[in-house]
Amino acid sequence: GGGDNPEALIRNPLDYQDFWSREMIQDNVSTSLYAEYKILDGLKFRVSGAYNQTDFRITTITGTMAQPQEYFNCERCIEEEELRDANWSLDNVLTYSGQFGKHSVNLLLGYVAQEFSDRSISGFKADFLSDITTTLNGPGANPLFTELAGSNSMSRLNSVISTASYTYDDRYMLNFNFRRDGSSRFDESVRWGNFPGFSAGWRLSNEGFWSSLGLDKIVSDFKIRAGYGVLGRQNTGTYPPAATLNYIPYSFGGTLIDGLITPGPVNLFVSWEESKTTNIGFEFGILDDKISGSFEIFERKTDKLISGLVIPGSAGGGEIVTNNGEINNNGVEFSLGYNPNIGDVRLNIGLNATYINTELTSIPEDELFGEAPEWDVPHVIEIYEGRAPSEFWLIKTDGIFKSQAEIDAHGAQPDAQPGDVKFIDANGDGEITSEGDRQFAGLGRAPWSGGLNVNAFYKAFDFSMNLYGNFGHHVFNGPRYLIEQPYGYDNFGTALLDAYHETDNPNSNFPRNNPSDIDENWNSRPDSDRYLEKGNFVKAALIEIGYTLPSDLVSKAGVRSARVSFSTQNLFTLTGYSGIDPEQGRDGWFSAGIDRGTTPQYQSFLLNLNLTF
Repeated sequence: GGGDNPEALIRNPLDYQDFWSREMIQDNVSTSLYAEYKILDGLKFRVSGAYNQTDFRITTITGTMAQPQEYFNCERCIEEEELRDANWSLDNVLTYSGQFGKHSVNLLLGYVAQEFSDRSISGFKADFLSDITTTLNGPGANPLFTELAGSNSMSRLNSVISTASYTYDDRYMLNFNFRRDGSSRFDESVRWGNFPGFSAGWRLSNEGFWSSLGLDKIVSDFKIRAGYGVLGRQNTGTYPPAATLNYIPYSFGGTLIDGLITPGPVNLFVSWEESKTTNIGFEFGILDDKISGSFEIFERKTDKLISGLVIPGSAGGGEIVTNNGEINNNGVEFSLGYNPNIGDVRLNIGLNATYINTELTSIPEDELFGEAPEWDVPHVIEIYEGRAPSEFWLIKTDGIFKSQAEIDAHGAQPDAQPGDVKFIDANGDGEITSEGDRQFAGLGRAPWSGGLNVNAFYKAFDFSMNLYGNFGHHVFNGPRYLIEQPYGYDNFGTALLDAYHETDNPNSNFPRNNPSDIDENWNSRPDSDRYLEKGNFVKAALIEIGYTLPSDLVSKAGVRSARVSFSTQNLFTLTGYSGIDPEQGRDGWFSAGIDRGTTPQYQSFLLNLNLTF
C-alpha cells in the first residue's frame, strides 16, 4: 500500500501484462460467382455476385484480486463481445463493343444491388471471486456492475449505371456516364440521386500536322482531356430519417418511473451530399514513350454536407441533421515515367505528386466550436469558415527568458522567472490567454503528397521499390506534451534532464523544472506551439529483390517456374519528426495531425518462394 505517498501509485507498464489480457478470434468467409452470356458479336450479359462475412469474438479480462485499485477502473472484470459484419452484392451488366471502320463504340448498362449489415452483442461483469475466471457465468460478480448491450443495423444501396464512349480514329474521344443511386439511409421521398459525368479527349499526335511539323520525332504521343462529373455521398448514419427512442427515467409522485424520449427531431429531407469535379489536363509520351507523363488541374466542390444543427433549448433542444455546408478542393496532379533499357538492364521509374488546397466555404455554425477534447491532448485545432479544416491555432513561443530584464521588457508574463517560456502576446493586451493569443501555426493535413516507384530487371534478377511521402503539414506531438510536463506521477521524458538552471545549465533552451508550473508561467500549456513539429516524411512502403531460377533446372523437379524473393515493408522513414511515427491523425476535422501515441505501422521481413507447376 502506498499510504499517503502518491508516488507509490505510479503505473509500471510492465505490470500490465499481469492485470490485462485480450483474446480475439476472427473468422472470415468470402465467396464470389459470375456467369457471362454472349448474345451477339460484341454484346454480352454478365451477372456476378459476392458475399463476405466476418465474425469476431473478443474476450477482455482486467485485473486481479491482488492488484492496486488505481491501476484500472475495475477489479477482476470480464467483457465479451461478439460481432458479425456481412455484406453482399449482385451486379447485372449488359455491355456492347463495336468497331466500324475508324469509329469505335462501347456501351454499358447495369443494375447493382448491395446490402450491408452489422450485428453485435456484448456483456460485462466485475468483481469476480476468482482470478482464473474466464467466462461471464463465473462465480461471484457484483450485480451492480453487470451490463448488457447489443446492436443491429442494415442498409442497402441500389444503383442504375450506364456508360457510353465513342472514339474516332484514335483522335477524338467522348465519354458519358450516368448513375442513379438509391440509399436506404434516406427517406423514400429523397432516396434517389442522379449523378452524371462526361469527358472529352483529343490526341493531337495523331493529327497530320503533328508529323508534318516534325513534332513526332520528339513528342511521340500527346493528348489533352477535360471532364466534369457529379458523385453522391451518403455520409450519414444508418437510420437518420427514423425516429428512435432513448431510455430516460423521471420522477413522478416521488417514485422513479421508466420513460422513453426521442433524442432529437427528425429531418425527412436529408439526402445525398454532392461532389462536383471539373478537370483539365494533358498526357504525353517522348522518344517512343520512353518518357511519359501527365498533368491535371482540378476543382472539386462538395455541397449539401450532411451535418448536425444544434437546436436551442428554448425550441426543444437536441440536434437535427441537415444538408448544410460546402467544401472546395482545388489542386494539381503530376506524374512522370521513365522506361529506358541500359544494356541488359530494363528500368521502369514512376514519379507522382499531388497538391490539394481545401477551403471550408460554408459550414454550420455548431461545427465552429469543435469536438470535445480528448483526455490526452486538449483542444489544439480551430475551425474557421473560409479556411482549411484541421488548422493548428496555437500561442507562439520565442525561446525562454534568460534574465529578469527580458521578463520586464516583455511585460505580459508577470509570474515568469528566468528559464520560463516566452509566449508571444499576439493581441497586445498585456496578458497571455488562449482566447486572445492563438495564431495560425500550421496544417494538420498535408497539402502535398507524392510517390516514387522503381522496377529494375537484369537477366534473372528483379528489384522493386515503392516510396511515398506527405509534405507541408505539422504534427502535434502528444506524447511529448505528456512526458515533458515537470509535474505529476507518470513517466518523465529525458528532455527534462537538460532543463534550464541559472547556475548548473544556464545555456539550455529547455524550460526550468517547476512542479508548480501550471499555477505560475505554465510552460507546459498544450495550446502553445512547443509541441508542434513539421510532419514531412518519406517512407519505404515496399522493397523487394527476386531471382527466377533457370527453367531447365527446376523442370527436373516437375516445376514449370520458380522464383525466390526477399521483401520488406516499412524498412525506413525519413523525417525530422521526433516522435515514433509522423503519419498520424484521424479523419475528423479536429483530429488530423495529432499524435496520440498510437501504434506505428508494423515492419516486416519476408522470404518468399513462388512455384508454378
